[in-house]
Amino acid sequence: MLVGKAGKIVEKEEFRKRVWPDIHPDIKVDDSLKKVIAGIRKALGETKSNSQYISTYPKLGYRFTKRPKGDSGEGRRKLAVLPFRRLGRGKQPNEEFIDGLTYEIITQLGRLNPEQLGVIAPTSIMRYKKTKKTAKQIGKELRVRYVVEGSVLSAGNKVRTSVHLIQVADESQVWAETYERRLDDMLVFLREVCQDIARKIDIKLVPHEQARLDYVAPVKPEAYKSYLSGRYLWNKRTPKSLQEATVLFKKAIELDSKFALAHSALADCYAVMASQSWIPPEQACGNAKHAATSAMGLDRTFAEPHAALGFILSVFEHDWDGAEQEFQEALRLNANCVTAHHWYSFYLAAKNSVREAIQQIKLAQGIDPLSRMINTNVGTMLYWAREYDAAIEQYDQALKLDSDFWYAYWMRGLAYDEKKQYREAARDQRRAMRHFPGDSPLLAASLARSLALSGEQRDARRQLKEINRPSKYSSLPHYHIGMAYAALEDKDTAFRSLFMSCTTHEMWASFIQVDPKMDSLRNDRRYEDLRRSLLL
Repeated sequence: MLVGKAGKIVEKEEFRKRVWPDIHPDIKVDDSLKKVIAGIRKALGETKSNSQYISTYPKLGYRFTKRPKGDSGEGRRKLAVLPFRRLGRGKQPNEEFIDGLTYEIITQLGRLNPEQLGVIAPTSIMRYKKTKKTAKQIGKELRVRYVVEGSVLSAGNKVRTSVHLIQVADESQVWAETYERRLDDMLVFLREVCQDIARKIDIKLVPHEQARLDYVAPVKPEAYKSYLSGRYLWNKRTPKSLQEATVLFKKAIELDSKFALAHSALADCYAVMASQSWIPPEQACGNAKHAATSAMGLDRTFAEPHAALGFILSVFEHDWDGAEQEFQEALRLNANCVTAHHWYSFYLAAKNSVREAIQQIKLAQGIDPLSRMINTNVGTMLYWAREYDAAIEQYDQALKLDSDFWYAYWMRGLAYDEKKQYREAARDQRRAMRHFPGDSPLLAASLARSLALSGEQRDARRQLKEINRPSKYSSLPHYHIGMAYAALEDKDTAFRSLFMSCTTHEMWASFIQVDPKMDSLRNDRRYEDLRRSLLL
């Protein structure tokens, strides 16, 4: 059944009807199905946490891939769109416009037919922006069969774009075309490029993508320019860049209220800012939900707003059933949507399905192999699985991609805490604080915990007093403050902070079932009250 429906999700009920047709409908076959799948995995030489052929979709079913991830043989083709270049000596088009255009081409190609075409995500691609490597070298590093190169020249309201499709194996040019369009026709240009590339590599579009491409709503030029500049800033993922991106996406919406992509991008911004408490989570979540539902009201074929809504409904609002529906819809619309796999992994971890969470984050890693955030969060899932050495190894990999990445230092410090290597933990927390673009109470609270665990209680309390100084921060990380008090063996203050974390819709409280930092509090009756408040 799996091979016969390769690339498609086979639901559990289908297995029951075809594999066990004589079993009474009221009898569940879940346990038998799990054993059979485990047997197939063993025969293929893989495990559930390190799967190349079989993907698990919790509560739904399984999906079989004909070839291992990254294979460039027949079957699913893999493609990378390299950062487009600017032609000419003028100031236009600017860097934001060109990078945003590259982002959009990648996103649009990724939607065409995820079962036949895998497209490397923008975060990984932007690392090659000023590279001198050849298409063949890049293609081999990313394990793709095709590379797309492009150049952009603009004059007034017109944009000329040259696009080349190159086969990695022999660096032969498969196809090339030059397009000249007005700024208000850029969505038409994107449609034509995607369809032309799909035809050249024999990709058949899925029906909802064909329908979407057959009709492209016009967009006002200034709205589109504002949107592309916002996408450029979105990819930087700093507090400042995301705040600036939200301003640009809002401007695009003001200029063109029916511009679905801008609404969707705004939802992404607010979801990320909520996850880091860079603005009060409750405020960010409300804004994200409004933007996501607005995007879906304008165009229901985009996976991204469903993924953003699933993220908000799950780890912030604890509507677990609603979140599951949104994530499944996002993956149905686009199995190449790296954000859907990424955020779905957090949902699964919160539901105590860590092995499935690892599988989802590794699917995201396959789409975006050079993303410092995704590589770090592979480590996060391993940390929650209590595989601390493997997690630290993954954080090291993320830091090889970016030696200044505060998030990887922070998470590595948490792993060192669990290994009782408190000196290394405190050192990493200080590194994270040094590299963070600003002042972070979350990192300060994590340092306080490491100090408390190492016996430096006076320094830990001094650190916590500084965090709680009135008016210093607009939003406090109550969950991590609670964890620091737990390390100080002050359970009453710890639980007060943890319940405040739930009240203020902080993300990290959702992971109490898997977080090792909670171990010292699990035997307290208030832990069950906390779990119930999260509807877990």
